[in-house]
Amino acid sequence: MELRALAEGVLLGGRLADKLRAPTEPLSDAAPGEARAVAEPARAGALRWRPEEAEVPPATRLEEPRRRAALLHAFANHELLATELFAHALLRWPDAPAGFRRGLAQTLLDEQRHLGLYVARLEALGVPFGELPLNRYLWDAMAAVPDPPTFVAVMALTFEQANLDHMRSTAQALRAVGDEASAAILDQIGREEVQHVALGLRWFERWRVRPRHREQQAGAPGRSASEAGGGSARPASGGARERAASAERSRAPWGVSPRACPEGEEWDRP
Repeated sequence: MELRALAEGVLLGGRLADKLRAPTEPLSDAAPGEARAVAEPARAGALRWRPEEAEVPPATRLEEPRRRAALLHAFANHELLATELFAHALLRWPDAPAGFRRGLAQTLLDEQRHLGLYVARLEALGVPFGELPLNRYLWDAMAAVPDPPTFVAVMALTFEQANLDHMRSTAQALRAVGDEASAAILDQIGREEVQHVALGLRWFERWRVRPRHREQQAGAPGRSASEAGGGSARPASGGARERAASAERSRAPWGVSPRACPEGEEWDRP
């Protein structure tokens, strides 16, 4: 199955089954096609965005199953949006490095699976996914980012990294009220989301020095970076360094090393 077909199926199919449909054959990126952006993903029925905001209860008030479901519903909303945004990235940047595109596809499949876990747990709690309002915040924040470096900085090192903190504290709160099944789901997803942050960090670290590379290329052939631009490659900004450091710190509580992405997996290599 071509990555483009996978991405189009997620973005252009409006049913939950379309969003969750995983490939049944090996993935290929032999025909990425032309760059394509969509204004918004197809959404049908209960998946349509609604203007009202869903009430998300604080983690200190989760004794009632419906309150726990409302909290999990918010996480599921995030997973659906993430699935669609990774699909959109595959369509927008067909000329991105092959390893980066494989990483996008692998992350998309992870997000699909995470969404499926939440959907099943919500059913068990008596609140079908989509019964509560779904918001479009993440789509509006991410769909028009200009390039892959910005995508990984905002998606992986900002939204996904911050979400790890919420998941960790929420799992603890769920255990405190005896909901081990929901807490275990958050534990599993949290460990896997760490890999997404790690993957984003690797590509961010690779791309953040590119401006100096372009300056060097603009100089005379054979000149070093210091000869062409007067010094070494520009370091990351303070904000970029803090995002990267925060991503590293976020992994430790989950018991995952900073280099936990499997080195042998080709998709995760820049």
